[in-house]
Amino acid sequence: FFLITPSEHSVLRTLRSRSQVIHFSAIPKDELKKSTGAPDWIIESSQGRFDVIEDLKDPAQNELRLLAIDHLLRFAQSSFKEYSHFTKEVLKDKGNSLKILSFHQQIIRDALYLQQGLDHPIHSDQKEALTPLVSLPTATLHEIFEKLLRLEKDLYGNVDKQLAYENLYLQTTI
Repeated sequence: FFLITPSEHSVLRTLRSRSQVIHFSAIPKDELKKSTGAPDWIIESSQGRFDVIEDLKDPAQNELRLLAIDHLLRFAQSSFKEYSHFTKEVLKDKGNSLKILSFHQQIIRDALYLQQGLDHPIHSDQKEALTPLVSLPTATLHEIFEKLLRLEKDLYGNVDKQLAYENLYLQTTI
């Protein structure tokens, strides 16, 4: 039997005492790139998962990614009225809303990385587009990221997607 868990402490002690722990390392990114031929942003975004790589290779996923980037940029530069239109059209599907949320988290992470001058942003091909987000105060980016994490928890808890996003918009001051 294989028990796969993010932490060995999440397995009962009686089972741990009768188990052997084997740690798996991530597949190197250059090997992933060589075997899949995927662009860098897909390799970075996939976190080494082949199923995610194949999913992200779909052109519709890149469109969703670009929409998520545009969405955050509009939010950073405009009013709630313009931003709330996004929820009605795009977030009808739970799967799409979770993917957009994942992209939002990655984009905010990238903006924080770029602010600090760190290498390897996930969406390195979008560095120029992220400039307005990079110029936001670090505290604001951290606040947005924390709220995105809370939003993710809410969406997995089957909270109404539109209301959850609108709550995010109303509670965040940029």
